[in-house]
Amino acid sequence: MLPRRHWLLVLFLLALAKVVPSHAEQKPEPLIVVDLGKGAAALDGPWQFHLGDDLARAAPDFDDSRWEQLSAYQPWDEQGHWGYDGYAWYRRSIRVATPQDISHEIAVLIPSAGDAYEVYWNGVLVGRSGKLPPHPVWYGDSSTMITLGPAATGVLAIRVWRAPFLSIGLNDTGGLRSAPLAGLSEEIAVRRKASYNAGFRFDVSYFVLCPLYVLAALLGFLPWLGDRSKSAYLWMSCFSIAMLGMLLASTPIAWSATVPLLLTVNRVGIGVRDIALLYMLLWLLDLRAIRKLRLITDAVARGMLAVVALYAFLLLVGWPSTWATQTQTVESFLPALYAFPGVLSLAIIGIALARGKRLDLSRWLLAISTLVTQLLILARNISIVGLRFTHWTLIGKLLTPIAVIHGVAIHPHTVTDTLVLAALVFAFYRDSVENRMRQEALEQEFRNAREIQQVLIPEALPEVPGYALTSAYRPALEVGGDFFQIIALEDSSTLVVLGDVSGKGLKAAMAVSLIVGVVRALADDYPDPASLLEQVNRRLCGRLQGGFATCVALRLYADGRCNVSTAGHPSPFLNEKELELPGAFPLGVASIATYEESCFQLEAADQLALYTDGLLEARSSSGELYSFERLETLFASRPDAEDAADAAVDFGQDDDITVLTLTRLAV
Repeated sequence: MLPRRHWLLVLFLLALAKVVPSHAEQKPEPLIVVDLGKGAAALDGPWQFHLGDDLARAAPDFDDSRWEQLSAYQPWDEQGHWGYDGYAWYRRSIRVATPQDISHEIAVLIPSAGDAYEVYWNGVLVGRSGKLPPHPVWYGDSSTMITLGPAATGVLAIRVWRAPFLSIGLNDTGGLRSAPLAGLSEEIAVRRKASYNAGFRFDVSYFVLCPLYVLAALLGFLPWLGDRSKSAYLWMSCFSIAMLGMLLASTPIAWSATVPLLLTVNRVGIGVRDIALLYMLLWLLDLRAIRKLRLITDAVARGMLAVVALYAFLLLVGWPSTWATQTQTVESFLPALYAFPGVLSLAIIGIALARGKRLDLSRWLLAISTLVTQLLILARNISIVGLRFTHWTLIGKLLTPIAVIHGVAIHPHTVTDTLVLAALVFAFYRDSVENRMRQEALEQEFRNAREIQQVLIPEALPEVPGYALTSAYRPALEVGGDFFQIIALEDSSTLVVLGDVSGKGLKAAMAVSLIVGVVRALADDYPDPASLLEQVNRRLCGRLQGGFATCVALRLYADGRCNVSTAGHPSPFLNEKELELPGAFPLGVASIATYEESCFQLEAADQLALYTDGLLEARSSSGELYSFERLETLFASRPDAEDAADAAVDFGQDDDITVLTLTRLAV
């Protein structure tokens, strides 16, 4: 019998053998691939794995028996190397049992593995995805099909390089995530195409949201083109374009793009989306009148634009370079800045609730859907940033589909994004309907004002003994601020009043109604032009809301006598010469203003032309005014009112134009 101390030594050696397995136990047997021609075979089982880099590891006779073993179905983060970035190697001995009647080449399909990688078969580089440092390039989809040739036995080595972490990246997906597939080239090509097609079916948002975002972008952009004051519609278009860009960046369409470019599209899209959403909320929740809130929104928007520009620079220039460490340091603070628009949007919704805004259902649906979406976004951002420093699993739950219908995944963000988009479209639809109703009501008011004005401006001129009259009226808008009246007096003389109210549109038209009413009420009691203008001026002061009116008044007699007085109005033309009349204040400016009266005699065939300054101030496309020189030439030809007005309109109408001509007939 062995002494007791010998038994203790034997037991120690046996325990040590259990704890430290031999090289032969660590080195797996070659994987035998059979049934080629019947489909792709997974290269599963334990793979030899080692951190660091050494090109000698590609050699088939390299001793990897001391390497650790990892499963190809899980990233290395989940197998003891969480958060590792840099180089790592996978190795696997493979023996392919090729049937004698098959002479096709053998290929493998490498799934997405880390960031960039190279594949070696028996020490020979046979394929790669992207480029390794010093000038790394890695793609959104790093899976690739690699032909091994007719060789049936060898060592498959995969040299993986993983990019440095960023706060916005998922840091638990390093290395192989599923086992490579081996098979005949035709079989692997079919499997790769099927994998690509399956990517389109994985998320329903590809099919539902993309067409909706395009439609929403058009629905926002086209109305803004028609009316540039509708800035909210432009923001809706920007919001939809940003969402469309982010969505397309996550689809198989963008798999061939580099990861820095895809992340840049994502970061820029998020910034534009959040800025657009802020301005749309201000507009749709009717909070634009709060100046401080509007200034805060402007400040946050400018800050976000600066952050977006910095992010784009870091991702496209700093990250794939030797500045990666500095980029990591700066970038670690940026995701927190992306929370500001989300917090502000929640504050805007809270202010709308606190102020008890009476908003319709569509706007409250937008507020509620935005609230839910922003809370989800904040949770995702916080969990993604935390993933860099912790092992939080919240992000995985937030990215997990809530349902899969016929192979189509429905994610939480898909539901919330769809709700926000639907609420936006509905809110803008309701707003456009309300705008159309308001526009129709306004147009009806203009029609009513135009009908009133047509009554105030005579279309059929009355007969004036001893004179031939012509008139023309060309408003610049639907309704204008010009007016003229021809009033027969009791002594067979005729009072002619022509004037121009400051401003345009409906306000000017209402002032015209007031002036014409006052003139007609005072004409019989104050038939002389100067006294009439004084009385009209007194009644208009303080009633034109800061405006004024120019006016010229004439009293015509059948024998050619004419008395005229002006209130700041252009002097009439007698034939080709402008009458020299004393200047005076316009009506409605000073209640103590007085007006002088001038008298002259019209001979047979003399023409007196009265006009408003819209004729003189007609402006060509180059900005040139019609000018007095052209006016003298025009009236020297003795035109009727229509010809004179048409000449100014053809030159370039810029204001209301009214022309009235009076020609003395032969006795």
